[in-house]
Amino acid sequence: MALTLYYKIFSTDATEKLFPSKKTTPNHKRRPLSLLFLHGYFASHTNMIGILGYFRELYKQKHVHFYLIDIRNHGHSPHNDNTSYEAMAEDIEAIIKLENLHDTVLIGHSMGGKIAMTIATRERISIKKLIIGDIAPCKYAQAHSEQHIARLSKLRLSDFSSRSAVNEHLAQTMPNATLRNFFLKNLRHKTSFTSNSQEQVSQPSTHFTNSQELTSQTHLANSREPNDLTSQTSHTSQTSTEPVKMPTQSSQLYWQCNFPILYKKRSEIIKAVPPPKKPLSSYIKNLPVLFMRGETSPYLDAQAQKTLPMYFPAYILKTLPNTGHWLHYEQPEKFAQTSHAFIENRSFL
Repeated sequence: MALTLYYKIFSTDATEKLFPSKKTTPNHKRRPLSLLFLHGYFASHTNMIGILGYFRELYKQKHVHFYLIDIRNHGHSPHNDNTSYEAMAEDIEAIIKLENLHDTVLIGHSMGGKIAMTIATRERISIKKLIIGDIAPCKYAQAHSEQHIARLSKLRLSDFSSRSAVNEHLAQTMPNATLRNFFLKNLRHKTSFTSNSQEQVSQPSTHFTNSQELTSQTHLANSREPNDLTSQTSHTSQTSTEPVKMPTQSSQLYWQCNFPILYKKRSEIIKAVPPPKKPLSSYIKNLPVLFMRGETSPYLDAQAQKTLPMYFPAYILKTLPNTGHWLHYEQPEKFAQTSHAFIENRSFL
């Protein structure tokens, strides 16, 4: 059964208001061209915000919606033991149905790319085009940066009082600051208040339903993400004769993503995308798919490239020079320009 994922919608129309919604019935108003961004392993929708401005600029003359989604077990979306690509694809298909999307492009990086490919090969939802960031549909030997994930799994967060302390500790064995920041974006604070020898723990919310925001450029530029989830108490009663005892506060770090399951079931992430049915349907044969690879990344090497036509015969491969696995982060403008040219059938090779 599909989970209700957390996602945000942005628009190129600054006057359009996409009000916060907790609807469970389908939207009957047909949406415009919709780009759905699917993040990678241990990431969240916030990792896609950096490229959003480039896409908005490229599409400023066209009405387009952009969906930034937290995959299950990541970001604000619910946690679940099922980490199969079929289950994750079903979650995204539910959003497409709920939002009544018919002109849809899926843009997925790494794990998100495999989810996008799975949606296509299932053929339960019609997709206009796929853009896959630095991943092939084949099985891999290990997840990206698995040695770092194993190291993180051994951290006792109770030994640290702040994210900066964890960062300082990890710097000894993980010198790449960009990589550390990527993982540490998953760290959050749980704040406890103690009063009268009784502890009141403010639990952060772990399940959010659909969320849309206003879509002006200002809202996009100043879109704020939760950093440290804390709670504050206010004492407003005027009738109590008891002296007010202000609570003392302590903070405890926790992983916002479902770290135990993501680490335990990491073998699911490296699995191949379920292959399309044989013989290939005309839909799969003709589906436009752009694979973008980072020049210095090993994930779309010559061996992996051999699997591309087995899944999507109409694929195109584009290499971004001097770029690694996180190509949408390292070269966001080039990533957006290449994607835009592909979607709009313009030459970019």
